[in-house]
Amino acid sequence: MLKTKLPTISDVALRADVSIKTVSRVFNQSPNVSDSKKQSVLSAAKELGYRPNHAARRLAGNKSFVLAHFHDNLNADYVSKIYDGLQTACTDLGYYVVAEKMLANSEGYLDACERYLNNHDVDGIILTPPVCDDIKLLNFLDEAGLLYARISPYQRAREGTSVFIDDQAAAAQMTEYLIGLGHEQIAFITGPANHGASMARLHGFEQVMRDAFASSSGPLILQGDFSTKSGFVAFEEIRKKNPNISAIFAANDEMAVGSLMAAYRDNIRVPEDLSIVGFDNSRLAEIIWPPLTTVKQPIQEMAERAAVLLLDSISANTPSAVQEKFDVEVTKRMTCSPILK
Repeated sequence: MLKTKLPTISDVALRADVSIKTVSRVFNQSPNVSDSKKQSVLSAAKELGYRPNHAARRLAGNKSFVLAHFHDNLNADYVSKIYDGLQTACTDLGYYVVAEKMLANSEGYLDACERYLNNHDVDGIILTPPVCDDIKLLNFLDEAGLLYARISPYQRAREGTSVFIDDQAAAAQMTEYLIGLGHEQIAFITGPANHGASMARLHGFEQVMRDAFASSSGPLILQGDFSTKSGFVAFEEIRKKNPNISAIFAANDEMAVGSLMAAYRDNIRVPEDLSIVGFDNSRLAEIIWPPLTTVKQPIQEMAERAAVLLLDSISANTPSAVQEKFDVEVTKRMTCSPILK
């Protein structure tokens, strides 16, 4: 049985021949909207059967005390740490947080986001990669007057609230660490192409490799999707294309663990025969054997801070433009060793 598509604020704007921002102003009872436009918007909404829930909640005294976290990430540990950080901030201030997976590459993705906001009362939205870099979604939220904060956006030039690390510099730091151990044949497993942080990590790796080995043909780069399975598959391709690789740098810990499992299967010793490193410092990185050398980013702390900043904006009922950078470090464990010459 097919579900009838619910009308969105975009549909109302199109029917009334006005902007989304004008529709939002009408439902928020904002000044400076002409009577003719107001009437057009209200008539269009009535004809379409549109219910402006997300606008109505912004009216004084009508808060929901709920934040939504929009994400599209295969990494359950990452999502869990984000939720823990958000919950810590929200609990202290009497708010609740709900996580909603939005498939950024799917058809109708933006409509799904808008339908969710039309049908659920939330006071603000937390966005994580790759959703936090979707320009169309950000434009819609801005025009609709919805408050949000971004965690780890790739495009940081845009105004608004965000917390982040320098992914490119962090990946460069790990690459320099590997080179310092004597590794020259290093492969990189990247994450999804639409994931800004993944691309920044790749750029950091490539830049250091070019600077260190200008005469080489370039490092071996394999495509992953942040899943353990993709790290396993990428390892197989690495061994086929260049069996002399002495180190693998995966753009997240799950792919690094996938490569580690594939190495075990092939009786390749880690770190004696091959060094493997990751990124994130997930819980898995600590419990796998041998424990994984990785880049530690403070995911939970970043999420908590993003929620605090967003709640400050909600309390003031106005967007903020606070952007805060967090530090990272290379956490050295047991999957890395120097090249013996």
